[in-house]
Amino acid sequence: EKHNVLGRLLCGTNAMCAGYNLILTGHSLGGGVACVLALLLRKHWRRDWPHLSSRVRCVAFSPPGGLLSRKVAEATAAFTTTVY
Repeated sequence: EKHNVLGRLLCGTNAMCAGYNLILTGHSLGGGVACVLALLLRKHWRRDWPHLSSRVRCVAFSPPGGLLSRKVAEATAAFTTTVY
């Protein structure tokens, strides 16, 4: 957050990657980390770049069960694809 490298790359004034989507992915615990990171980025970017927050997605391969509470899992369902 301090340097906001991803935000500047994707939607800063001279964004090199303007218009790109950000897809976070991982396997096992990495899939869980990708899901949590996607949730945090969407929340943070919704404030600064509302149009970008909807372009952050997650694909998690065999993430650990019980990683998220039911409420948070339901909130991430719209932007997370889980493959078992």
